[in-house]
Amino acid sequence: MNDQQPHPNHSESNGLGLAGFIVSLVGLVSCGLIAPVGLILSLVALGKRPKGFAIAGVIIGLLGSIWFFLAFFVFGLAAIMALVGLGMIAAIAVAAASIGENAMNIYGDIEAYYDANGAAPMTLADIGTYTPAELEDNWGSPIRYQVSADGQEIWLRSDGKDKLPGTSDDFEFYKNYSTDDVRFQGPGVDIGG
Repeated sequence: MNDQQPHPNHSESNGLGLAGFIVSLVGLVSCGLIAPVGLILSLVALGKRPKGFAIAGVIIGLLGSIWFFLAFFVFGLAAIMALVGLGMIAAIAVAAASIGENAMNIYGDIEAYYDANGAAPMTLADIGTYTPAELEDNWGSPIRYQVSADGQEIWLRSDGKDKLPGTSDDFEFYKNYSTDDVRFQGPGVDIGG
């Protein structure tokens, strides 16, 4: 008679290691989106035996996480650059609203002239004929236009509500076409660099 009883076939398993491996693998093939989760699960599972799936999950999770963070960095950098561009658009919009609709029309004409000629006009008369009212700011004062000698920098200025140049309520819009630097300054507003 055999006194030995059969032992059930019991193999150890590491469920957390297997879960980490699967999540890491899915993360790798899905552009790394959930790979960091699989990496964390696999790292925790390294404390249990067997470690095979946990080690594989760490390696795959690390590769997927690198892909995810690289993609995040590239798209994040693109988003930051887009926000900088939006900042320039915001400066132009604030300038137009502060100085007035006429300033926005003049700026649009300057832009079109620059696109056609590679330089800003030396005078507003180079663009076309404006009525005196079309050259006034919100307060009825003339909008002053200045351009650099090479036509690459422009300034649009308003004397503000007090209609006096060089006072604290003046507005100034500046653009450098060579560097794409845009700046707007006025009472309580300083946008750009």
